[in-house]
Order: sequence, then structure tokens, then C-alpha cells
Amino acid sequence: MNREKTISVLEYGTGFFLLGLFLLFQYKRAFTYEERFLFVELILAYYWVSGLFMLAKARFGLSILEPLSIITGIYMGVFIFKPLMDLRADRMYEHGIAVIEGGPKATLLFVLGFTVMFFAYFLERKTWTFNGKPLLGLVKGRGSRAILQNRGFLIGAWSVVYVLCVIGMMSQGLSLRYIFSFGFEGERVVDDSNTALLFLSNFGVTLVTFWTLILDRVRSKWVKIITTALCIVYILMRNARWLMLVFILAPLTLYYLKKRKQPRVRRVALVFLAALVVFSWMQVNRNVLHSGGAMQGWGREGITPEVLLKPIDSDFSTYKSFYAMMLRYPGEHDYLYGTTFAYIFVLFIPKSIWAGKPDNPIRDMIEIALNNKARRSGTAVANIGEFYANFGVVGILLGMLVLGRLTAGLKDCMVYDGVNDDGLILYSIMFPLLFQWIARGNFSGNVYLTVFALLPFIIAAVYENLHRRKTV
Repeated sequence: MNREKTISVLEYGTGFFLLGLFLLFQYKRAFTYEERFLFVELILAYYWVSGLFMLAKARFGLSILEPLSIITGIYMGVFIFKPLMDLRADRMYEHGIAVIEGGPKATLLFVLGFTVMFFAYFLERKTWTFNGKPLLGLVKGRGSRAILQNRGFLIGAWSVVYVLCVIGMMSQGLSLRYIFSFGFEGERVVDDSNTALLFLSNFGVTLVTFWTLILDRVRSKWVKIITTALCIVYILMRNARWLMLVFILAPLTLYYLKKRKQPRVRRVALVFLAALVVFSWMQVNRNVLHSGGAMQGWGREGITPEVLLKPIDSDFSTYKSFYAMMLRYPGEHDYLYGTTFAYIFVLFIPKSIWAGKPDNPIRDMIEIALNNKARRSGTAVANIGEFYANFGVVGILLGMLVLGRLTAGLKDCMVYDGVNDDGLILYSIMFPLLFQWIARGNFSGNVYLTVFALLPFIIAAVYENLHRRKTV
């Protein structure tokens, strides 16, 4: 083991040790037997998952920028850290439903599923092919796709996508003045029933992909500054924290991949804290913007630990829905048998074309696990919960096995030969998008989210194939 690798292992080992001590101090003497049992199980789960991570770090030189690293962090946050915090604060409730009873079984299934995914990630495999061609042909080749090197195309495509994104917001009642003044001028007519052009919001992640390509390949500083500023306006006014996460992490991930370096623990912590400040500020302004008001500061409370932790409380509480599922499936309700996955064939049809389009079965899944209030508020569940609701334990095992294999394949995009960096940019977008795939199980929605994220590469591949046929 070389010196740099040894230092990295020691840094992360020390970090996990200190985190373990912190978690142990969450114990309270006032815990009931049920709470004490869950506490012990969560602590054991922490040491098992962190132990596997350190094994991968020491044995395989696991990079912090690999898919398994961010996936492990998300799962630990959702299924270990947040439950322990809520257990101590006596907040094991979701929309008035006590969920602690489902905790022991849910934690056991999480550990089992994570272990399957972990070993699937490191299994040896051959290059995936389709009709004799590598599946990664979307980004792999002798060089970057020519059209994605064309600065005029990148700027023009970004501009078209930005217009589509703005039209999407205007269709929801936001005037142009309201959008570009951060709500201080113009107006927003709140009309949540108007969903005819809601599909245009999917182009938000396409916008960030084109922006990342512009940062990497367009020399003009003014173009970079203008596109960055306009992207920030759109993301803030849309108040999409997941999109802001992609916006922040994509260029940072690309930078380290091209430099062939890994960020140190201190820098990872600083980026996390800076992102948390941004997300909490967006959280404070969410209701204000939704009601047609103007962006403000930190509200009456100001910057407090509670305000800063609100995004975590919102995005990492999806374990509660999974706990509730343990109490409903299959005892009170039969499994869904793939209906949430099959919705992928329905979701892409706009309601403007199909007025009677059925609702996403994900909402039914949440209502069954909790109640109608949870359905209406948009309560989510981690991807393991969707696996379980559809096929039970078998669904978790197969789902996590597939997740491990797919993310291992995604890792191939990290390989940089000094010529073709399309794969690096694709990976830089997909790396933060894994948060949506893991923390918020919505298979059909996440598939289309991924398609729109990779749309520039799909367009480039189709264009070159058509051009090649014409020249033959």
C-alpha cells in the first residue's frame, strides 16, 4: 500500500471511528425496550456498512468519486444516521403514523440489500455489449463526439433548452419579470392544476449538462459567466435542491477526474457544509416562492442549526416510509408486482394529450404505507422501499444486485485516455444524480430524469450515426 493510499485509509478510518462514537452518544436511558433494540441494531448496521466501505478502501483503493462511495454515504444517511437522530428526539412518526415497529425488519433488510449490492459491485465482469457493440458506445470512441466539441452548437443548444425551461416555469404562472427579479417584480399566479407543459421541467437537468460541456469546452469567460448566472436564476426560482446538487457537484467531479486526483476529507466536508447552507436557504424560501412572494434572507429564525438541518430532515427521512411498509406489506396489502416500474410506459405521455392519464402508482404505494395526507404532500421513499413494495424481500435482493452491477458499469466512464473526455462529463452528471436514484425511489421518474440528463450525448450519437450513413 503506497503512502497516499495509506493516508487516505487512515483519514477515513479515523472519520468513521469518530462518527461511531458520536452515534453511540445518541443513546438515552429513557429508551423503551423497543427503542433500545432498534438503537443497537442501527449501531451494528453502522459498523457493518462502514466496515465494508473500509474494506473496499483498503483492498480495492475505492475512490471517493466512485459510485459506491456516494451510494454508501446516502444509504448511511437515510437508514442509519437519520433514524438514530430521530430515535433520540422521539420523532419516529410520519404524518401521524408511528413507524418504529417496522424499524428492526427494515434495518435488517437494508443491511442485507446493501451487502448484496456491495459484492455485486466488485464482481468481475465482461464489457457489456448490445448487438456486438459496447453499451458505452454512447461516449466511448476514438475521440469526443465532434458535435459536442462545436462551441456554436453547445451555446445554441443551451439557449434553446433554457428557453424551454423558462416556458415551463411561465406555464406554471410565473411571469418573466417575476422570474428574473427573484420575485420582487411581476407576479406568480399559483395554479397547480395547470400541468399541460409540466414535462418541460425535465429539461432542467439537460440545461445543466450543456452548461457543464460549455464550462469544459468554450473558451469565452463571458459565455461561462452568463450561462452560469442564468442557470442559477432558473434553479433558484424553480427551487429544485436536487438540481442544485447536480449543478454544484458536476463541475467539481469533472475537475478532479481530469486531474486524476481525489479530494481530501477536509475539502469534502467543506463542500458538504457549503452545499448545506445553500440548500437550507432554498428550503427557507420554498413556501415563499410557491405562494408568489419574493426571495428573502433567512426569515425570522435566521441561521440556526435547526434551519441548516432542515434539508437533511426533509431528504433523509424517506426511511420512515420504508419502516411503514413493513407494517402494511404483505399483511394488509398485497405486493404491487412491478406496477411502479411499468409506469415508465405511461409517464412520458403528456396530460395535454391524455387527459385521463392515471396517477403514478408510487403515490398509491405511499398512501397504502401511510395515509392520504402523505400521498398529497409528496412523501417519498428510498429505492429499497420501491423494490420491497413491488416484490418483497426478493425485490430488494434482485434490485440491489442490479444496482451494484449497473453502478460498476458506470464506473467505466471514469477512465480517461487523455483524448475522449465525453465519458468523464457524462459521469460527472450521473454521480450527483445517484442521490435521486437512491434516496427517492421513483423508478419511472428517475429513468426519464436520466434520459434528459444524457440527452446531449444521445443527440450527438444519433447525429453522427445519421451523418455517417449519408457519407457511406
